[in-house]
Amino acid sequence: MIFGLLYITYLSFMNKNYNPLEQQSNDEILKTRLKIQNTDYIRDIINGLPYITAILNSYRQVIFSNETLLQQLNISSIDEVIGLRPGEVIHCVNSNKEEGGCGASENCKVCGVFLSILQAQKTKGKSQYECRIKAMHDGMEIAFDYLATSNPIIWENEEFIIFSLTDISSEKRRKALEKTFFHDIINKAGSLQGFIQLIQSVSDIETIQKYTHLASDISQELISEILSQRQLIAAENNELAISIERVESISIMSSLIREISNQKISQNIQVIMDEKSTSEYIHTDINLLRRVLLNMLKNAVEASEKGDFVIISGELSNSRYVFKVHNSKFISKDIQLQIFQRSFSTKGMNRGLGTYSMKLFVENYLNGKVHFESNELNGTTFYVELPYFETV
Repeated sequence: MIFGLLYITYLSFMNKNYNPLEQQSNDEILKTRLKIQNTDYIRDIINGLPYITAILNSYRQVIFSNETLLQQLNISSIDEVIGLRPGEVIHCVNSNKEEGGCGASENCKVCGVFLSILQAQKTKGKSQYECRIKAMHDGMEIAFDYLATSNPIIWENEEFIIFSLTDISSEKRRKALEKTFFHDIINKAGSLQGFIQLIQSVSDIETIQKYTHLASDISQELISEILSQRQLIAAENNELAISIERVESISIMSSLIREISNQKISQNIQVIMDEKSTSEYIHTDINLLRRVLLNMLKNAVEASEKGDFVIISGELSNSRYVFKVHNSKFISKDIQLQIFQRSFSTKGMNRGLGTYSMKLFVENYLNGKVHFESNELNGTTFYVELPYFETV
């Protein structure tokens, strides 16, 4: 619901005069910058703030920034950011998609940074939005969670925005762990304890074997849950060690179908493999690949309804082996724009990390690519493309 409201907010704030290509000239920007630099109280107040802060003109361009911005973003001089927009300053991956830069791409419609500034300009009042930013640093995508705050001011008869970013990544991670990881761990541990108590209370060998088998499955899920969080933390810290081996594609998909079909979420939903799938040997980390594909299957199953089919397939395409997971449901446009962002989830506040972790593992560690397509006619398909090297 909240994501649809963001999109509506964007549309309601846009006006006929909005044009992302419009910018103030460099000469005008430099004149204003010099005025601010020579005004002690403004310069000192901005530099005294402990979080990233910039003064923006009415075109959302940086006129002045504080030292914290330069330090946290590893920028050597304020000259490097003057005239840029916030997304361009922090190297947002969406800021160079369109000619207009930050604020011009389709993804900007649900960006908290953009919406915060737009609302402050529209209402002439303080505006705050949480935002998820994917930024490029040293050739790698890094995810941030920020609280964007925009305060409109009038100075020397001109309108400006005091814009700030507060890093809330640690807080979002803590809440996500509390909401999902710890919650799931406690539930699984409780179920395991229940089955152990049942085993202790019965004497029939067949019943004991049945309960022991179920308890073993739960313990494996428990271990898998813990390992997945450990892997995610290691991956974000660039400390994840991977083990590349030769694996066969059909056997991976078959085992995943058995695993997901035995889980409660798959009741009344059929998970099958496309008969056109081809058997190929690929070189990859099988544990990471299984985790990514299983996550895709879980998402597809959870989005499906009773009697639906979820189809997994794999085939060679342009020297890459492509895994596909398909379900018949359409993902609304406002949600599509936020998939793969850290902390984003359709399952409620303070969840997420699912699609984000898939992209992180595949693109940063398996030298592959993750993407998706979704439309009302064909439903939704997620893709994992991995490099394929033919073995002689």
